Amino acid sequence: PIDVYELLQGEPTELRELKRAQREAFTAAVRCFQRGEIGAARSRLAALDPRDGPARLYAAQCDHWLAQALPTDWCGVLEIATK
Repeated sequence: PIDVYELLQGEPTELRELKRAQREAFTAAVRCFQRGEIGAARSRLAALDPRDGPARLYAAQCDHWLAQALPTDWCGVLEIATK
């Protein structure tokens, strides 16, 4: 796994400031996801602004995993195959 960083410079000022304000909440949601606490992660992500693309991506993954059981070898890594 690698760390991925989001560039905010191209975002409108309002959205950029909102993402900075919600950074800790997003990080907490990702940590829940990584630990396999998918319901908790989804709840935290639902509280974030719907314009936040990374939050929407994780929310979609949570929805996927809430619909089926986590694999027994869950490692918490979100695999992204496309840009």
